[in-house]
Amino acid sequence: SMEYDNGVWQCQVTASDFTQKDTLISDGAQLVVRVAPDAPLIRKAGGGRLEVGLTARAGEDLDLECVSEGGNPAPLLSWRLRGQALPLSEDQVDKRLPGGLWRSVLRLKIPVSREDNGAELECVVEHSAVEEPVSTSIQLEIFYPPRVEVNTSTPDPTTEGTTVTLTCTAESNPPARITWRKLDATAGADIVGRSSTLTLEPVVRTDAGTYQCSAENELGLSKPKSVPVHVQYAPVIVGLSASGVLKVHTGEEKVLRCHAEGSPPPSIQWLQQTQSGEVLVRGYEPELRIERASYAHQGSFVCAARNQIGEVQSDPVQVEVHGRPEIDRFKAKTEHVLNLGDDLTAVVEFCAKPRPRATWNLGAVGQAGRTVELIAGSTFERFHAGDLVETSDHCYSATLRVARLQLSDSREFQLRLENEYGRESISTRVVVIDTRLFTEEVFAAIIVGGVLTILLLTVVIIYVVRVGCCAGEVKQDIAGSDKTDLESCRSSTVSNHSHHTVIPPDALYGTVKKTGFFEPEFNNSKEKLRPDLIQSGANSPYAGRNYTVNPGLINPVESGQGVYNPARNQPQAGTDNYSGSYRGRKKVPEYRNQGVDCQIENPSRSASSTDEMLYAYSAQYRPNL
Repeated sequence: SMEYDNGVWQCQVTASDFTQKDTLISDGAQLVVRVAPDAPLIRKAGGGRLEVGLTARAGEDLDLECVSEGGNPAPLLSWRLRGQALPLSEDQVDKRLPGGLWRSVLRLKIPVSREDNGAELECVVEHSAVEEPVSTSIQLEIFYPPRVEVNTSTPDPTTEGTTVTLTCTAESNPPARITWRKLDATAGADIVGRSSTLTLEPVVRTDAGTYQCSAENELGLSKPKSVPVHVQYAPVIVGLSASGVLKVHTGEEKVLRCHAEGSPPPSIQWLQQTQSGEVLVRGYEPELRIERASYAHQGSFVCAARNQIGEVQSDPVQVEVHGRPEIDRFKAKTEHVLNLGDDLTAVVEFCAKPRPRATWNLGAVGQAGRTVELIAGSTFERFHAGDLVETSDHCYSATLRVARLQLSDSREFQLRLENEYGRESISTRVVVIDTRLFTEEVFAAIIVGGVLTILLLTVVIIYVVRVGCCAGEVKQDIAGSDKTDLESCRSSTVSNHSHHTVIPPDALYGTVKKTGFFEPEFNNSKEKLRPDLIQSGANSPYAGRNYTVNPGLINPVESGQGVYNPARNQPQAGTDNYSGSYRGRKKVPEYRNQGVDCQIENPSRSASSTDEMLYAYSAQYRPNL
């Protein structure tokens, strides 16, 4: 038993007699009788047992003890929160009780928060006398102030007319009271609800704003949470600087202002509907500035506001313009070109308020040459000024008609407009063309002349081409002749008559074509013998030498010498001086830059008988050709 058996046991041998000291005692042996401990208990440090649970405020520190009694040996104690072991802040204290059993204590110090509310705290006892650990647990109840969260049932932004539900969730212990407020920048915050949900059905544009939720309990007031509510709606015109009829004068500056509201904020357009029904965009800003008013600004002006939800237009502002006449110079035709006898119709459009007086200045008209002015609706001879026709509000057209135009009508006609605010004028130039100058006969003559010119150019081109071709053929004939030239003058001399005159070295020889008769050729430049180049006997280098011409023989006769024998000077076949042909002309040097002329002078013959001389000269050499 625990009472008798638990302890230290020793074996002892007593002495054999009193006088002998032979007593023996063994070492002690510990005998432990295992006894299971009682169930542990949880209590506040230094306090009594906790039966149900433990309450505390969030942020406080818990100071607890776990006590186990009646076990042997002493048990092992530990703490667990939500099933997880807690670190030990102090060591376990074991104390033996009377009767040999043990009493063990383990202390715990731990802070708590709102997250620990409802958690289970355990004290666990482990002992060798029991197979499973024994534990005792308590429920923690933590008190803390509220914390709120808000959300909305519909996505933001929402469209006007739908239903919006706002929800506020408060987390607290003990439960809290919820309050909804709508924040206003000017009026502050108004309470709009005291439940966890706030329903806006249907939502309107005035419901747009910021909603705030807060909760309160015995421990305090929560930090408020806000949720915005955006309500989209079509634009609304809330302000316009002018209404009804707006009167302005030409050249005056005017400003129109428009204030529109909408969600999302709208874009602004200023539209003008002209007198003709045309719609123009005049601006894109809330403020429309007309710097210089003109009759083009007459009409209805509206402010149009638009966003993705819709659009709206303001009431029209009727703009009336007063002032001097203004001519529409973009449409005015300032020049008319017409044929003789046509009719002229000149139209000028203008605007004016009040209605102006229109006068056409025709200039000098008629035989008297008087200056004529026509007012609207009047006529003078072939000239008629039509009545003013109102094309739109305060806009008119003035017309001048001239029947059967004459050449004298080529001039400028001036229209003058005038009212109480001022005057304006414009000139129209008329050009009259006499079509009689351009008859069918004239056009026919022009066509015939053009054809003849083309034919003449064709003939000239053909002639030039053919002449060029012929010149090419002549050059080929000269180049292709086979040894038809005699020995050049540079190397020729008169045999056995060295005292006779030598042919100049720059003399040129022609060719004798093999045609059976002698044909003289002067040079490649196609020059001919000209009487004005034939030298007189006095100027010739051969002065004093006379030639007599006989058939087949030329006998030169010189003063103081015998008869000239041409046989001695005849070129022989097989010699270097022999050639298959002989030029029919010899050039005699003359004192000119253009070349040398060969001249044969016979006192008994005139220069005009040159052909006869050449014929006789060729007869002498015909047997050798």
